[in-house]
Amino acid sequence: MKLFGILKQKWFWINLGLAVLFYALLIWGTFLGLDIFTRHNKYIKLPSFIGKTEPEIKKLCKQYQLRYVITDSIYDTRTKSGAVVEQIPQPGVNVKENRKIFLTINAVGPEKIAMPDLTGISVREAAMVAEIYGIKIGNLKFVPDIAKNNILKQQYKGNDIAPGTLIPKGSIIDLVVGTGISNEKTYVPCLYGLTYEQAEQALTETALNVGAVIYDETVKNAKDSSIAKVFKQNPAFRTTPTQLNLGYSVDIWLTADTTMTLLNCDSLKSIMTEPTDSSYDETNIDFDL
Repeated sequence: MKLFGILKQKWFWINLGLAVLFYALLIWGTFLGLDIFTRHNKYIKLPSFIGKTEPEIKKLCKQYQLRYVITDSIYDTRTKSGAVVEQIPQPGVNVKENRKIFLTINAVGPEKIAMPDLTGISVREAAMVAEIYGIKIGNLKFVPDIAKNNILKQQYKGNDIAPGTLIPKGSIIDLVVGTGISNEKTYVPCLYGLTYEQAEQALTETALNVGAVIYDETVKNAKDSSIAKVFKQNPAFRTTPTQLNLGYSVDIWLTADTTMTLLNCDSLKSIMTEPTDSSYDETNIDFDL
């Protein structure tokens, strides 16, 4: 009975109506807010960022109220440095304002990689390693050496390159490969008083290789090593030259002490004899110190 009495009260229906109106307005306001916040049914056609550089990207994003993130880069010599090469989503797709666009750009320079060590392995193995590192095998230079079919040196732009050196990905690496010991013989050249580079050239010209390189205690830094000269070699230089098979190695000792390199090849010319086909005699004078 009490319930029916309340239902007959005017204030009850007024409050109920106000409550219904309040919740209706709340629901309507919520959907309206979501519609405004999410820009429901309001799309823009995504422009193309392909070929655009960063200043142009910023200008487009400001114009269309978009955001961008550079997620990756590649290096392509056919494309302008810093230009966009790929975008996600694709151009022409309908997106909402403030959408984040993911871009891949063409790097300003090629990616750098650490040069691997290709020495001591075969050319086939080197080719597989090169592919993994993203470098290319260039010219092969074959020289007589006891290490047949093994790579003796790796070179970049004409110079020896040490493992770990940073070089552009895709670089071309030339290889010096051993062909084995030849039956043909050559004479051991005089290396006394020569720098390392000069000694290496002299040995190369006679189809021999540099073996062990030993610097004495006077060589303390790179500058010293650049001026150091040979004061001892093995096999030694003799008045009747020693013969070796092509591809053999000659060990050299170097010093920065000029008093130890007074004996040099020029000073020996007056006592050198013409090479003969006979092997050297142990009684011949050698000039090893």
